[in-house]
Amino acid sequence: MTFPSHLVVYSTILWIAGAEIFTVYGAPNVGIWLHAILLSLLIILGFFEKSRPLARMQLCLAFAPLIRVISLSMPLANYRLVYWYLLTGIPIFLSAFATIRYLRLPRERFGLQANWSLGQWLVGLTGLGLGYIEYIILQPNPLLSETSFLAVLEALLILVIFTGLAEEVVFRGLMQHATERVFGGAGVVYVAAIFAVLHLGYRSLADLIFVFLVALFFGYYVRRTRSILGVTLAHGLTNVSLFLIFPFLIGHAVVGGEEVGPSMISPPHATSTMTPTPFQPYTPTPFMPLEPTPTESSTPTPYGTPEIETVEPTATREESAYSPLHLDVSDLNIHPCEYSNSMMFCNSTQVDWRF
Repeated sequence: MTFPSHLVVYSTILWIAGAEIFTVYGAPNVGIWLHAILLSLLIILGFFEKSRPLARMQLCLAFAPLIRVISLSMPLANYRLVYWYLLTGIPIFLSAFATIRYLRLPRERFGLQANWSLGQWLVGLTGLGLGYIEYIILQPNPLLSETSFLAVLEALLILVIFTGLAEEVVFRGLMQHATERVFGGAGVVYVAAIFAVLHLGYRSLADLIFVFLVALFFGYYVRRTRSILGVTLAHGLTNVSLFLIFPFLIGHAVVGGEEVGPSMISPPHATSTMTPTPFQPYTPTPFMPLEPTPTESSTPTPYGTPEIETVEPTATREESAYSPLHLDVSDLNIHPCEYSNSMMFCNSTQVDWRF
């Protein structure tokens, strides 16, 4: 292992933690740049690394900053909160399968093999209990404001596929498989730590420890069975019960009649009323020229007709302040960022890639 590779691999967790802290505590533009730099470094080192196991590990670790770059930079403010998982999950899925094809990994290598044993089903059903425990820790608001069958079914499928399956393919499939080839059994702990660090946005030490322990459980079960099917079901049911079941059973069913989600800005126990507000472009008041106002001059004209003093028309305050490139984001009813699961979503007008 070369020195740059050694340094990047062992500092990846600290780097991601630093980027998450910047993002959570009010500097998402700095956080997204740190994630983007780490993403570039891991990809470059992965292409030039001579050791094939280490090269695979670096390319797979790049998914951690990639997830955050995608979820932070996508313009999602015009969509319902539940669709944010769908829109960010699609590029992650495409990237995962492109990596699988590039590395020429058979399905068995990253856990996609048919193994529906009783143990897989039992592990999958633990997601209900795990979701209850995490709900007690975080007490998030419900993901939906309505309980119609189609709305719940749609949200359920999105959570299971684009949080459960997508994240298990990435973390316990690709990333854990690659790190185990380098670190052995310690790769399970390494990936669990990265997975937990990506949950710093909840600002909850209890949840951070809980997520780390759950990731260890998932990781060691996948290491023993070489299948991610059971943990995928467990992961999906955890999120479904956390955001769809227990908030309606023992929490707040509707907050102000609006669709809300767990807030990244507020502490986990606080009530968030964040609703993505569709962007309304600022329309200036149509310019109306002012009529000249006649005024009497102190000196009469030879014909006895008062002189007319023309008053120059002036623009209104709103017009003079208007610019096509100006947008006051304080008028948008949305927090800078919204944290949910390992995703962190930000309003695109607030996350500026410029320092």
